[in-house]
Amino acid sequence: MSVVRLRLACHGQRNRPFYHVVAINVRKARDARPLEKLGEYDPIPKPLPDNPSVTEKRITWNADRIRYWLGVGAQPSPTVARLLEMANLIPEGKLFKGTSKFPTCTIVYYMKLTGLDQSCWPNIIITFLTVSFPPP
Repeated sequence: MSVVRLRLACHGQRNRPFYHVVAINVRKARDARPLEKLGEYDPIPKPLPDNPSVTEKRITWNADRIRYWLGVGAQPSPTVARLLEMANLIPEGKLFKGTSKFPTCTIVYYMKLTGLDQSCWPNIIITFLTVSFPPP
């Protein structure tokens, strides 16, 4: 069984990026033929026709198919996970565990120094950003 990932496939021209949201095998190249195209993402802000002072980044996708792929075990890339969280298609921070800014061993070392338990995990990151400790 192959592992499937939801990620962005780069299209467009130089200095005008355009992405397709695709379901693809993790071992395939970024722009390889996907299992299924799920949507499109245009990161360049464009003015709205009725109000030119307001810009928008356009994202269109098939939410039912994205839910299907997530249901069968496909993992979103960090960027796609962020987009899905913004659209409330996945709970924030629950489905995809991306890479941490700080290594786990450093956080555990900090927890041992301060005597904190794992119940205050979100507060550790904020405290760790403000207090500088040497690595273990």
